[in-house]
Amino acid sequence: MLYIIGLSLTAVKAQDLPPTNPSVTDQSVNSRLIDISPLTGRYSRELFLEKIGALGIYTTSSVAEPIKEIVILAKHEVNINQHVVNKFIEECKHAEETTPDSKKEAYLKNRQIPKNRQPKMPCQSIKLYFDTANCIPQPETVGSYTYFNLCQDDTIHFAVEGVYNQNGTNYTQQDTLHKYSWVFGDGANVITHFEPFSDKFYGEAKGYEMVVTMTDTNNCPSNPLSARVRIAGNPIQSITRPDPICFDATKPGDTIQINLTTLAAVVPFQYALVSSQRYDSITFIPDGPNCPQLGLCYNTPVTFTSFTPGQTLTSPSDLLSVCVTMEHTYLSDINITIICPNGQQAVLHQNSGGGSWLGEAIDDSGGNVCDPKQNPPGTPYNYCWTEYYPTSTTLANGSSHNWNGANVKDSSNRINHTNYFSPQSSLTSLIGCPLNGEWNIQVCDIVGVDNGYIFSWELNLDPALLPQNWQYSVSNDTTYLEGPGVVGQNKSNALVVPTAPGLFEYTYKVQDEYGCTFDTTISIEVIAVPDPSLGPDTHACQGETITLGNTNCTNCIYTWSTNDKTPTIDVHTTGAYWREVTSPENCTASDTIQAIFHAPPPPILIKHL
Repeated sequence: MLYIIGLSLTAVKAQDLPPTNPSVTDQSVNSRLIDISPLTGRYSRELFLEKIGALGIYTTSSVAEPIKEIVILAKHEVNINQHVVNKFIEECKHAEETTPDSKKEAYLKNRQIPKNRQPKMPCQSIKLYFDTANCIPQPETVGSYTYFNLCQDDTIHFAVEGVYNQNGTNYTQQDTLHKYSWVFGDGANVITHFEPFSDKFYGEAKGYEMVVTMTDTNNCPSNPLSARVRIAGNPIQSITRPDPICFDATKPGDTIQINLTTLAAVVPFQYALVSSQRYDSITFIPDGPNCPQLGLCYNTPVTFTSFTPGQTLTSPSDLLSVCVTMEHTYLSDINITIICPNGQQAVLHQNSGGGSWLGEAIDDSGGNVCDPKQNPPGTPYNYCWTEYYPTSTTLANGSSHNWNGANVKDSSNRINHTNYFSPQSSLTSLIGCPLNGEWNIQVCDIVGVDNGYIFSWELNLDPALLPQNWQYSVSNDTTYLEGPGVVGQNKSNALVVPTAPGLFEYTYKVQDEYGCTFDTTISIEVIAVPDPSLGPDTHACQGETITLGNTNCTNCIYTWSTNDKTPTIDVHTTGAYWREVTSPENCTASDTIQAIFHAPPPPILIKHL
């Protein structure tokens, strides 16, 4: 509905007012967002529009229902004075509180007469596009989709612009006059007035589908403009502390090569929409009231994030199956419940089934029933509940077979989806559950002296509930090392020149195809090589013994050119001898020494006269 609500600082005669619609050629338009939340009744809102409506400003906002804000617009020759607007709001608020109801009803009835209304004009064409020059980062188009590639923890700046091929035919269209509705795909929605842009921070590294629409001054909508946001997550999965670097002070400038591919497990970040989640860890089920310190129940969650924000389960068949891989003695001692993100729950099994077992449990170990170490796990079976696949009975009434004298419930066949069980209570109790969020399975052992383990469990929702399925992978371009003594590197190796022994911190960085850089700190120990010095060359006479070496390196390994493995050796012949010393940290150094044996001088004959 289009209202005319003009307001001017100067005295303007009614016959001198500008046309109620902006000129078909004049693009000069004022606009302002007005807070009318104090006007809680329709009478006060309509009165406000009438009081200022004769002064040449227009709006397309409807006030039939309570509304907090309206956009008002005027040609430049008509000023919008906030002080006067506020004065009118106070007067209309007072009138709402003091006017008799009968007068309000008569006034509103009269306001419905068409001659007191400015009808909405025919819509003009709008085509909304991304303003790529002002978007940060700039989007790219692949096929029919627009993508924004973003680094985790960065903020994206969306900017749009309209193309108005019929602008001025009936009214003025201009980007800075319109309203923009932003749906970001993570459950957050924002409306901006007069601002064709919005900043958004996405907390989780995953894919999002966003859409923005524009509404012009005549309440005419644009085309919905959509894009996909691809956020790169950290590709560094784990760190392996490298072996120590050996430092030889006698050889300054020597380089050490560090293999970057072995420092960390780096895997390209990948995202795909999923409708199944699995919790996979062998966990002991607390043995009921005998183990209050462990709690009465086993609880573990799985979390979904791929569905549309706000999407809920509308039918029991939306949940294809809940499957548990487990073993437990005495089926009648346990309750199994599935709990959805808002707390609604459905009972899958409830203390029935007599003395039947689930899987091949190890019963009566004779140890402490609360200590998992004294109650080892047995062999689990799969048990699945559904209202989607064919079922014939509950778990308690399902078929069994004999195993070592125990009556064991037959396993579900998860490949063929056979021998699935009906839940104890209908899954209709889960209708209205949010699909996204934390789903929890609870297994409670209500009677003592049992053995039970959960090996894994899985919740399978209908993949047809997913939004349009898409996925992406972010490849890694470069890995490099920063820190003391790094003098060069390539894609696989870094060259380091250590200058002193000690423990030094290096920054290991990975840059991906989006230009995102992720890093982690790695400590590298620089260890001085052992002192291999054998001292100066040694001389002795033939027939004597020279002892080479020393014991100044504790727990070191020695290797001599003579194949000896001792810290010292005795030699009796002239020659070059080398010794290699390897420290416990696997740092090696060597030295060579000359052992020289001299023949005795010839005898001197002394003749006595």
